[in-house]
Amino acid sequence: MNVGTPSDSSLPGLPDDLKEVESCNHLMICYRLDVLVNNAGISARTCLQLAVMATFDEVFRIDVRGVYNLTRLLVPALIQSKGNVVNVSSIAATVVAVGSLPYGMAKAALDHFTRLVALELAPKGVRVNAVSPGVTVSNIVKRMTGYTEEQYQEWLSFAAAATPMGKVCEGEDIARMIVHLASDHSRLVTGTIVEVDGGLRFAPPANLLSQQMKS
Repeated sequence: MNVGTPSDSSLPGLPDDLKEVESCNHLMICYRLDVLVNNAGISARTCLQLAVMATFDEVFRIDVRGVYNLTRLLVPALIQSKGNVVNVSSIAATVVAVGSLPYGMAKAALDHFTRLVALELAPKGVRVNAVSPGVTVSNIVKRMTGYTEEQYQEWLSFAAAATPMGKVCEGEDIARMIVHLASDHSRLVTGTIVEVDGGLRFAPPANLLSQQMKS
């Protein structure tokens, strides 16, 4: 798989779909790679009594295996540039809530992957960190649940009311932390999981996710 050069703006960068990368054995890097942000992922709202293995396999294939393989393939370029990796995790990795299987398991695996690879690559000058968002305004919940915009806004209001700081995250909140971790301001920060959640991890309501499960 080729990665476009800086002089050819018509070529795509790294593939948007980790399904491609999951089975890829090599990438041709045609330019300097300073930062890898592993942000692609999927989720599910289910529990052990309702889940099917196909859901488990798909979530882990994208959220864990795809990230593992893409990072593995790009490590040589990151070592060359003394670059860094920022993984986008979730507070679901540590917050126990009915409805977060298998997503919470996948994000817990991503958190530990972050720590393990940070230790491995530190002597090479490559930092590896993760940002762990709370409820964040995006399309992922509507895709999973089929919520209308009105239903989604009602759920966001419920989540905001349950968040100690009274607000859910916007994409910019997460992006700013990614930029901070990727920058020289964080030159000695590695193996760290940074929560950006308004304090939701301290007091998540029991039915925040379970109300979205389909029986």
